[in-house]
Parts: sequence; C-alpha cells; structure tokens
Amino acid sequence: MKRILLIVSILLTTSSVHAQLIDKKLNIYATYNNGKFSGGEMSDNNGFIFPNLYSNLSELNGYSLKANYKILPLFSIGLEGEEIRGTNWSLENNDLYNGADVTLKLISPVFQIHTRFKETGIFNQLKLFGEVSPVFGQSKLQLEKPIFEINSVDGIDMELLESVDNYFGIKACFGIEYAFSKDAGLMLSYSVHKNNISSALYNDADFVFGQISIGLYFRLLYNKRYIY
Repeated sequence: MKRILLIVSILLTTSSVHAQLIDKKLNIYATYNNGKFSGGEMSDNNGFIFPNLYSNLSELNGYSLKANYKILPLFSIGLEGEEIRGTNWSLENNDLYNGADVTLKLISPVFQIHTRFKETGIFNQLKLFGEVSPVFGQSKLQLEKPIFEINSVDGIDMELLESVDNYFGIKACFGIEYAFSKDAGLMLSYSVHKNNISSALYNDADFVFGQISIGLYFRLLYNKRYIY
C-alpha cells in the first residue's frame, strides 16, 4: 500500500511539469492480474458437507484485454476479456482437489464513470474511475486424480477428470490511470467478482474473488473538437 501511495504521489507531482495532453476517445488496455478467492472452506448442501473448490485455491493470476470508448465527458462504455488461472488447492486434512487446475475465461461489457478530462492541471494526465460490469464466463476444471468413478452398463469404469461449466455474475472495479504521453499510459485497479455456477464435480454454487490489475493502455482517436 505504501508503494502504491508513493507511485500516485510521484504521478501527481510530475503531471504538472509535463506538456499538456489532448483528449482522446478510445483506450485499449493490456493488464496483468493477481488475485485471491474468498469464502468458506466447506459448504452445506441439504446437510451434505463438502469441501469448496474455488475458495481453497490459494493462487490466482492471469491477464486481460479491454477497450473503452468515451461517449460523454464523465462516462465511457467498453468490452473486456480475461483469462485467469487458479491453482494450489489446499485444505487441512483433506486432499480431495489436490493438484486441481481451474481456468476462467470471461467477457464483460464495461460501464465506466470517470473524472472529467481537463486541458490543464492534474486531470489532464490523471483519471480516476469506477466500473460495473455483468460477467459471462466459462470455468474449466482439470483434476490430477478422479474424485469418483462412473460404472457403465458394459462394466467399463469411467474416470471424470475434467469439467467445463458456464457461469454468470457481476464485477465492480475502481482505479486510476496516468497518461505519460499523448499515446500511452499506466493503469492500476482493484476489482471484486461475484459469480454463480453449477457443476457435477464440485458443490460450489458461487465463487467470489478480488484482484489487482496493472498494465498499459494506448490512447487513440482524438476528440473532434481538437482537430482543425
């Protein structure tokens, strides 16, 4: 946290000495994401106690690509795609999902409220923003060992080692952007995801995670009023 505050302070200080920028309408983002699942270790489904899959995964990281288009001085819309991987499942005295690997792929329409661009001053290069997004995704679980076997009618046992399940949810995000040139900038944000899911291989009915994202963005399409 201290490092983040220091970076923000430096950006605020240096923004006053850089050449003033011209407003642009389209931003393209590429970010690295690091996060953590939250929730209880076990879940109760009609009296049946079962270890949770997602909340016991201790590592979560991935990347995202996003495009935002400014339609009003304080409002932008966009589209974001993410791929995130959860690993290192751990639960004391239980090895049910040890070695499990979860890959989340999701797409989100983005609705962003942000500070107004200024022709001079701090908010010429700095932008604070908040976002809300519906989320539509797919979760792929790969098991290291089967948790149960299915006996077929011909006597051949089938081991289920993979599950691909669709999910939906909502994402809330807030962050900061700093344009260090007329064409590019840095972005830092924190987001919280709440999703609903159903699968044959685990008891989780939903999962929640938070993540920090940091990356670059590219500024495109001048505002027409600056073109002469």
